[in-house]
Amino acid sequence: MASFSLKSSIRRSGYRGPARHREIEYRILEQIALATGEREVRLANAVTCLGETSLVWSAVAATSVAAGIRARHPAAVCRPVVALLLISLSRYVLARSVDRARPPEHLRRARYSGPSFPSRHTTLAGTGAVLVASSLCPDRTRSSAAIVVVVGAAVGLSRLVLGVHWPTDVIAGWAISTGAAVVLWPKTAPENTDSPPQSHGSVMPEQFL
Repeated sequence: MASFSLKSSIRRSGYRGPARHREIEYRILEQIALATGEREVRLANAVTCLGETSLVWSAVAATSVAAGIRARHPAAVCRPVVALLLISLSRYVLARSVDRARPPEHLRRARYSGPSFPSRHTTLAGTGAVLVASSLCPDRTRSSAAIVVVVGAAVGLSRLVLGVHWPTDVIAGWAISTGAAVVLWPKTAPENTDSPPQSHGSVMPEQFL
C-alpha cells in the first residue's frame, strides 16, 4: 500500500525520468521534510533569498561597476554582466526544454514559479557569487573560493528543505555554477619562488681583483 501511494504521488507530480531515480529523489525529499521543522524552514526561506534574481543582478552590476572604475577599463564592467545574462538565458532555455514538474504539493513549503530543472535559485546564487568574487578578488584565493562554495551550497540545500526542487535540479544548478567558476574565475598560477635568483652581470674572478 505504501509503495502504491509513493508511486501515485510521483506520478501526480509529473516527474519524468527512470522510475528508480524518481523513487530515490522522492524519498530524499520525504526524509528532509520529516527531519526539518518550522525553524529550519524559516532559515531556508532567508537563505534562499541569496538566489533571488533581483538581488543577484544588483550585486553583480554593482561590483562590476566598482571593478571597472578601479581598473579603468569598460570590459571589467561588461564581462560579468554579459556572462550572467548568457548563463541565465541558457538556464531558461534548458528549463523550458526539459519542463520538469515540481515535487508533490504536500512536500512544498514555499512558493515557486516555472519548471523545476535546473534550480534557478541555485544556479543564480552560485554563478552570482562567482562573478561578484571575481570582480572583488580577481586573484582567486582559498578563502574567497570557500565563500563562493558556501553560498552556492547553502542556497541549493535551502531549496531542498523548502521542497520546491528535486535533488537533481539542485545538482544541475551546482554543475552550472562550477562551470562558470572554471571559465570565468581561473586560479592564478603562483610565482615560482624556489629557483635561485639569476645573475644579470658577470662576476670577475677573485684572482683578477
